Formats: sequence, structure tokens, C-alpha cells
Amino acid sequence: MSRGDPAGRRWPGSLIGGVVAALAVIALVAAPFSLPGTGVWVYYARPAVGPVAVGVLAAFFALVGALGPLFRIWPAIVGGALLALSLAMVGITVFWLTRVSEAIVFSLSTVDALRYHRWALLGFALAALVCAAWYAGASVARRSTAGRTGQAADGDSRS
Repeated sequence: MSRGDPAGRRWPGSLIGGVVAALAVIALVAAPFSLPGTGVWVYYARPAVGPVAVGVLAAFFALVGALGPLFRIWPAIVGGALLALSLAMVGITVFWLTRVSEAIVFSLSTVDALRYHRWALLGFALAALVCAAWYAGASVARRSTAGRTGQAADGDSRS
């Protein structure tokens, strides 16, 4: 049992880091909407799949990461879901990053605010991917180690 949680649920550092990175992705996707006169839809409309989809995936990432241990979902399932969501986030971000031309970014009225926005979005999506891979790897390792000793790693009788 962990000290702060009477039910014995654990939120490892990799899971917390991934949720924080996903929340940062959501904030970065929403940030251009708060800047006046940015022409954000011109910025986000090239190509059709872009940051808005990444923001939706990041919201799912944050929900699965935060609620997985709360509802006692097997850590390997949570890790796999987070890994798939973060791979999709990185893939869409890279696709969008390579398709948005510099001319669009520099034609916006708040160029300085958006100059590094794309790269920050990619950085936090990659951070979520690294945390998800770390959590998935650790949960699979715990599961396989517990399988050899005859009990589940999270204390359940499920095998």
C-alpha cells in the first residue's frame, strides 16, 4: 500500500510525467486561440489532421493515465493504451509539423508567440511517448516477474 492512498493504488513517476506532458500538449494546442489576431485556423488547417486531433488524443491520454490506477485497470493495459495514444500524438504532430510551411507561420500577426509553438508541441508529445514507453515497459516487467512467483504484481489474484 502506498502511504497517500488507502486503497493501495499507485501512480508511478512515469505515469504522472506522462499525464503532465499530455496536459502541456492540451495547453499548447489551446494557446493560439487565446492570442488575438493569430489566424489560428489558417495555422491549424494545413493539413486536415493537425493539432486539434493531437489535443483530443492528449485528453484521452490524460484520462486513461489518471483514471487507470483509480479504477484498478491492469497496468499493462493502461501502458499499452498510453503507448498507442502517444504514438498517434507524435505521428500526427510530425505529419502536421512537416506540412505547415514557414510562410504560414511567419505571416501571422503574432509571429514571435508562435515561432517555436510547433517544436514545443512535438517536444511534449515526445515526452508523453517516453513516459508511456517507460510505464508500459515497467508494467510488463512487473507482470512477468510476478507471473514467475505466482502472484500478480499489483496484489490482485488475477493472473
